[in-house]
Amino acid sequence: MSEFAYKINGFIPSPVDPRDYRLTYGVSGAEPLPGEWEPDIHGFQIHDQGAINSCVAHAITGQYEMHGFPKMAYGFIYGDRQHTEHQGEGMILRDALKSLQKDGVPTLESYPYNAEVQEIIDIFKVQAPAAAEEAARFKIKAYYRLYSVEECKRAKMEGKAVLYGLFLFDGMIDMGAGTNPMVIPPKLQNNMTLPSIIGGHAVGSGGWCQKGLKFPNSWSERWGDKGYGYIETRCFTWSQEYGFPIPLVEAWAVEFDDGTEPAEPQKTGWYQQDGKWRYSKDGKDATGWLLDRGTWYYLDPDGFMAADAWRFIDGCWYYLTSSGAMARGWRLISGKWYYFRPGTDKMGPNGSMVTGWLSLDGKYYFLNNDPDGPIPLGAMILTDASGKIYK
Repeated sequence: MSEFAYKINGFIPSPVDPRDYRLTYGVSGAEPLPGEWEPDIHGFQIHDQGAINSCVAHAITGQYEMHGFPKMAYGFIYGDRQHTEHQGEGMILRDALKSLQKDGVPTLESYPYNAEVQEIIDIFKVQAPAAAEEAARFKIKAYYRLYSVEECKRAKMEGKAVLYGLFLFDGMIDMGAGTNPMVIPPKLQNNMTLPSIIGGHAVGSGGWCQKGLKFPNSWSERWGDKGYGYIETRCFTWSQEYGFPIPLVEAWAVEFDDGTEPAEPQKTGWYQQDGKWRYSKDGKDATGWLLDRGTWYYLDPDGFMAADAWRFIDGCWYYLTSSGAMARGWRLISGKWYYFRPGTDKMGPNGSMVTGWLSLDGKYYFLNNDPDGPIPLGAMILTDASGKIYK
């Protein structure tokens, strides 16, 4: 380790939500991408987050500045926890973007506060109301999830800001002076064991070259290539290749508010109407069962997604969880245990509720099969060795 040491726990991966807006339709085109490309960064200067886990806020405000805005108040972003359950150090990138869309951010000149959690949250509660009017002028228009190197590059070329959240293992990034400022995929030990997790870090984006995607780092100009580093493109596909559940790179595109109406968020995918979710495909709202990235959802005849609700479909009962995902396996609902088939096989339709005797892992369970009894249909009934039923 050199004389430099930097904070690495400021980025917290966003929980999976298949309803995130995507930019696939808007960033995939027929024109080939150049091998190297650099944006005009308007005199941008590298940030230094110091000993505070505010890399998400610095990555975001850096992108504002790269797009010609004044220096923005990273302390406002780091302290704004009105739209997230996470109140500890670091930030969930999706939640930070949600706050920017709702509350905006003032300039650093008018909001110069900088501190670690809990202090920065307390400062926000006192000082934010006075800055709210200015902050509202700098709201973002929209944000979109990106899933590939091509999407990131095309989003940049279209003039959008791009943010990278890095989930890091030991050896993926130089934690010293960054003499080799590359973010590389983790190297398996003995071809089977992952190195130790060192945390998460968020950075903004620049252009790209043969080394990879260039990013400005908030570890000061003393790190890396005068404050810049490069993400090896295989980091985007490594998790899928090795079956790791968390992407090494979580990428987002941001559209700044220029006073015009937001672009149509997506031609195909999830969108909200009256606080409820719908799914548009080829210009039409879907109904019925929908399989989206490995998860089944059910959209009622009016097109709205069923959530935290029972549905009787084709002679079977199904339960849709609060996220809309179809329940599978054991599920506790209103104080009762139910079992939903985990797959499509001779047991019945995928996800349907089981009634009667269930043999599972060498044990037997009885799930009420009397729809007229005092116990809900499908609810588990406990029995002792003699077969006596306990409700």
